[in-house]
Amino acid sequence: MLVPESELKWFSVQPSPGVFDFSGYRRMAAFAHANDMDMRGHVFVWHRANPDWLEGALTDRRTAEKILASHIKRVTQETAPLIRNWDVVNEAIDTESGREDGLREESIWLKALGPDYIPLAFKLAHAADPGLTLAYNDYGLEQGDGGNRRKRRCTLRMLEKCLRAGGPVHALGLQSHLQAHMPLAHNDFRSFLRDVRALGLALYITELDLDVSRLFGRMDDRIKLAQNYLRAYLDLVQEEGAIEMLLTWGLSDRYSWLRKDNPGLAGALPLDADFDRGPMWGTLKEGWLHI
Repeated sequence: MLVPESELKWFSVQPSPGVFDFSGYRRMAAFAHANDMDMRGHVFVWHRANPDWLEGALTDRRTAEKILASHIKRVTQETAPLIRNWDVVNEAIDTESGREDGLREESIWLKALGPDYIPLAFKLAHAADPGLTLAYNDYGLEQGDGGNRRKRRCTLRMLEKCLRAGGPVHALGLQSHLQAHMPLAHNDFRSFLRDVRALGLALYITELDLDVSRLFGRMDDRIKLAQNYLRAYLDLVQEEGAIEMLLTWGLSDRYSWLRKDNPGLAGALPLDADFDRGPMWGTLKEGWLHI
């Protein structure tokens, strides 16, 4: 399965008002078709990767709803029938925002539409193509610190409110950008997964990678420690058969976003910087029941 990292974000597909450019996506879609691969959509609504014109165009609620609906409809028309599973809203929660609901204050959609922009986005995606599976996607949910704990609570409340408002959410995407120096949540995380499933939602791992930059020692030693950490995480999420899909955020260490600040970083993804099978490949093969 292929997931476009940027090729379906707003700044890529609608760089000017009403002007759509799907050239990047179409190259990926052609590759997927030629190799009998599925694709997954990412993303309709995010606080980042928006074109310069967009925020200024959201002058009032009616206009903002119209722009959002038009964008989602055009993108779903382009990507059907290949893409049937979408991240609709991405990273809407920021527990440092100061808001009681934990919503991210810098979101242009929160500013234009208020908190109900989340169920609205899901309703618009469903209206554009009722056959789509629609997910909310976020990071910082897996680990045991206070920030992750608050984020789990805020995320669960947001999903409950979205469903009550008629937002057709079908799944929660756990990005799982794992930081190997941070403890996993264990019992609190298990409880969170059960609560999400009790809402009727599927659970995905959508952007798995391993950050070993803040471990100590030689890189080889860090990688070994991180693989043990990943195996513990895989065991944790599979205890109740909870996770239905696992995707890594990239394939090779050479192109991992984590190398931007740590050029020598290794062991973040299944393939190393030379495109050979790395330690994560073996960990996933041994620790993930579906491989």
